[in-house]
Amino acid sequence: FVRIHGHTEDPGSLLTRAVQFGRVQRISIEDMDAQAERWRMAAGRVGGGTEVRSSGEPPDLDAPLADVAIIAIAPGEGFASVFRGLGVNEVVFGGQTMNPSAQEILDAARRAHARTVIVLPNNGNVVLTAKQASSVAEETLGGDRRILVVGSRTVPQGIGAMMAMTFGADPEAIVSAMTVALTSVRTVEVTRAIRDVSINDIDVRVGDVLGLVDDEVVAAGTEIDEVAARSLELAGARTAELVTIYRGADVSDSDASRFSDAVQTRFPNLLVESMMGGQPHYDFIISVE
Repeated sequence: FVRIHGHTEDPGSLLTRAVQFGRVQRISIEDMDAQAERWRMAAGRVGGGTEVRSSGEPPDLDAPLADVAIIAIAPGEGFASVFRGLGVNEVVFGGQTMNPSAQEILDAARRAHARTVIVLPNNGNVVLTAKQASSVAEETLGGDRRILVVGSRTVPQGIGAMMAMTFGADPEAIVSAMTVALTSVRTVEVTRAIRDVSINDIDVRVGDVLGLVDDEVVAAGTEIDEVAARSLELAGARTAELVTIYRGADVSDSDASRFSDAVQTRFPNLLVESMMGGQPHYDFIISVE
């Protein structure tokens, strides 16, 4: 079994070539030009539907409000770049041990300059804070402006939600599509223990590597590859299709490459991608889809 991921302007010729080597199964073809066009059209009105403020340029606060804008909480510059590339209008830095305040979210919503601002908290602790900001949005921001919160509890869930962004839909439909999309993403986090503790019947010593799946500690040990592999197993990596590994701020390119190779060797069924997340505290945050 071999998984192939390719980019071509002529998918037919690629498939013709592939069948010369054996049976081709589970074919998925995406029109990247059409995807790019959808993101470009985010700057204006899509098919007479919802107007979405484009990311990148700062808003003109004297201009009319857009219909929808997106805020994402991100724990590192790498993740922030990913979100901006997906069309997020405002990124608020925060995450584990550095949760943003409700006021910071409200300030970002004001800058987003839209009638409806959708917030991706991307951390379980930030979900409540985002809902607090939502509860006072109308009186704080004025007019008919509001904040809707998508319940993303991890950064990979937030990225999965953005991939389901539906331009031209009303805000409630966008939130609904995002909420459905994030349920298909499992998150593995690899970090280090800062004290001796027993969690979920797992004895942990200070300095041990910890593996978490969807915020629950599931593995601990001294070898990062083994802890990550056990965590990925429990996250369903054997039956998944794609893992994306986001390396932390203190992980070198060479260590990240070696780790990705180890994951690919252990799980040959997976398409493994690696990129900079830039997050503190966690060596790796891994999306399993």
